[in-house]
Amino acid sequence: MMDVMDSGFISFYRDAGFGPINDTVCVPEAAIRYYEYRLPRKLIEYWRYWGWAGFADGLFWLVNPAEYEEVVALWLAGSPFECHDRYHVIARSAFGELFLWGEKTADSLTIQTLFGQIFPADRSDDIGCGSSQNMNILVQEFMATLCRSNLDILDVDNQPLFMPLRERLGSLRPDEMYGRASAFIECAPYRIEHFARVHAITHMAHLAKVGERHIMQDMGAVLKQSYLENLM
Repeated sequence: MMDVMDSGFISFYRDAGFGPINDTVCVPEAAIRYYEYRLPRKLIEYWRYWGWAGFADGLFWLVNPAEYEEVVALWLAGSPFECHDRYHVIARSAFGELFLWGEKTADSLTIQTLFGQIFPADRSDDIGCGSSQNMNILVQEFMATLCRSNLDILDVDNQPLFMPLRERLGSLRPDEMYGRASAFIECAPYRIEHFARVHAITHMAHLAKVGERHIMQDMGAVLKQSYLENLM
């Protein structure tokens, strides 16, 4: 227990208010064996203890990467990332934000499926030599830096939508998300009536097929470049 409840997970679970767990599926040993050389050992430890699980009343989920392979392929098709690394979805939000882990590039890609946005992050300075220890530290940092408000989305009055949707539509099952009630509702500002409980993978695959994809700036790289320019 103490090994699992490291500082990163304690920050996530207790300090940031993602606990307690609300749904969990025990991870099969076959999945553990398959991913133990593809994903960091620390993440596998979380799986062993918590399973593929929901947190913060279903706002955030640790997931089975195998279930999202088709979704990842659809979203990255034709992008610069398609052949850059082998990516696995390790977590998602209630609103279809996908957190991808690259076998060589760590937590270097996030996809906001509702908004059609792909966010890259250059992690080369943090990865260093790509040692297993560095990757384990990055997993802990990923968990520690998650924030409930950043996973929520805002309505037309700039108010968070997750809890009102949960009260109106009910709690999400592990395979569900709050998605568009209509394919014609493409962007913010959102209203509560714009949403429905939908099958997460089916909905995100549909969004990849019907919507535009926008590759966003790597804000970490922008800030780093600005810093270097100011030193000159």
